[in-house]
Amino acid sequence: MKKSDRAQAEFYIKNQVLPESQDISELDYHFQRRAALYSHLGIPPLFLKGRSVLEIGPGNGENSLFTLSCMPGEYVLVEPNSGGLEKTKQLLEKSRFSDSSAITYLNCFLDDYSPDSGFDLVLCEGLIPGRANPENLLRKVLELVNPQGIAVVTCSEHLAFLSDAVRKILGLALAEPSLSVLEQAKNITPFFESHFSNLPGMSRNVKDWALDNVFNHTEDINFSIPRALEAAGSDADFYSSSPVFFSDWRWYKQITGKEFGFGSHAVDLWSRIRHSTLNHTCQFPPADPNVVMALVGLAERIFDLSRELASNRDLNILPEVSETLLELVGKLRLVPGDTAWTCDALLDAGRAVSQVRHKGIAADCGRFAALFGKGQQHLSLMKR
Repeated sequence: MKKSDRAQAEFYIKNQVLPESQDISELDYHFQRRAALYSHLGIPPLFLKGRSVLEIGPGNGENSLFTLSCMPGEYVLVEPNSGGLEKTKQLLEKSRFSDSSAITYLNCFLDDYSPDSGFDLVLCEGLIPGRANPENLLRKVLELVNPQGIAVVTCSEHLAFLSDAVRKILGLALAEPSLSVLEQAKNITPFFESHFSNLPGMSRNVKDWALDNVFNHTEDINFSIPRALEAAGSDADFYSSSPVFFSDWRWYKQITGKEFGFGSHAVDLWSRIRHSTLNHTCQFPPADPNVVMALVGLAERIFDLSRELASNRDLNILPEVSETLLELVGKLRLVPGDTAWTCDALLDAGRAVSQVRHKGIAADCGRFAALFGKGQQHLSLMKR
């Protein structure tokens, strides 16, 4: 693991942040969300019963609780954050499912873990995007999967992350850099609470979100579904995803020889619909891949500007952010479907960035306060 990758984990440990910490006070809803995700990924809960499961980076263990309820025969959790691992252990051991599986807790980095055998299911959520070499990390994950087993990973890309990149810019512009990171996050949390009140199903603490997304400066988050499938190569094939975007009308009897496999078809479809990740409430029709790639390039520029601001806290770059958002809206108007509200929300984002340039003035974000992208896409891969 590269030094920059370990720095990610060390950021969480130093600031006592568990990036996937969630509110599970309504456990039935939490379990329904996880069951819906597993359904999207083509993994019925019964598949886990008696199987071997490895989870990499369980955080606080809230998601692990659902996995344990599916009664895997062997369940191994690998987590470098000792505080998070201890909370996971406490949560699972006091649950009514604690006797259903043989559980092993390992406080280590993935690079330091070398099991004697593989697993039927390997879960690696929220870990690969933002790493210095995400392809190598994905290959490491796939090495741990048994043949015909399933790996679940998360992907992200600049279009899906656009609203978060703009929020990062707003947060950095509002925060006082002379304060500690924890104090800065605490001070900007009320500003973003109004945003997240527009996001049904949000189960994460807003302050933890601010620490993780505004002040934890990662490598490029771009690890798209096509990039993941290319990295998997001949070791694994596309199985399913969340959101579910893939449909295949080929006759199954003709999916043989050179036609066998699903990855190339998934990549082709994704190239025409990836702009739907801009708004989590919308599914836009397929568009010209050239127009979509132009949108990707502009979203990447916004992300790069957010990283630049994080490194120098120079608000003079904010006019370029507003101009790039305006150009992106012009391109978005070229794609089919009803993009009017999303365009208006992005124009409001540009105006908010212009307002917040005047230090200390909290911007009116208008419709942008309710715009959230499909920041992460879950991908399930079948090991060959």
